[in-house]
Amino acid sequence: MSTVALRGGRTEVGQVGRPALPFLETETPIVFVVPAYNEAENLPRLISDLEKRPELLPPESRVIIVDDGSADGTPEIVERYEGPLPLELVRLPENQGPGAAFRAGFAAALESSPPDALVVTLEADTTSDLDALPTMLERASEGAEL
Repeated sequence: MSTVALRGGRTEVGQVGRPALPFLETETPIVFVVPAYNEAENLPRLISDLEKRPELLPPESRVIIVDDGSADGTPEIVERYEGPLPLELVRLPENQGPGAAFRAGFAAALESSPPDALVVTLEADTTSDLDALPTMLERASEGAEL
């Protein structure tokens, strides 16, 4: 299992747009791990952004939202979601910080993902550059560990 991390702004890849890459036409599952703390305002936008990119969710892919003890309704957004994304909620009872949220998300991803799955981390506040992801996934398919 490989991990790809997207952070705010441009990535080192520097690609803009959505290139059509053969890798995205394969069946390699992608598991998104998204730590969230009080992101009720931003989470619907992230979900919408992912819904517009079905090519990023091959079969067996999923989006794991790790609620880090939010007090603003963040987990309820995931629980009430009825759209096409395979959303899962992991709840931490109280805010423990990003490290704990990532550990819980990675544990959930490893627990039930095939060995060839890619794990992609995203920011719940939508600062991750989803347009850079296809190029990063292509590089991962060529053996780069990102």
